[in-house]
Amino acid sequence: MNCYAHTAEDKGNRLPETSCQPLAAHLRNAVALAWRFAEPYSLAAEFLCELIREEILSISQTVTSLRNLRYRTFIAHDAALRGFYRKLCPLLLPALAAPKKEIGFHTLK
Repeated sequence: MNCYAHTAEDKGNRLPETSCQPLAAHLRNAVALAWRFAEPYSLAAEFLCELIREEILSISQTVTSLRNLRYRTFIAHDAALRGFYRKLCPLLLPALAAPKKEIGFHTLK
């Protein structure tokens, strides 16, 4: 038994089976067309996946570098801020009380 992909008709009249495409040939042609259609997209998708992989790797390396840099910078800044705070503390204390000037009439002794 032969299977055909489509029944061929011409103006409503059914054509003989010799003018119909066998199912196996139709499927091979459909697969070939699908491959020809999808191939450029698969190459583009492969290229995009490679770019995305490189970007993710670059970003993860940058984050690691920033994390290490931030820790070292924090330690250096922490020491600098402690020194600044030590120098600033005496300035934040209340001023020493100056002797009060007496008001009024005074007699010299």
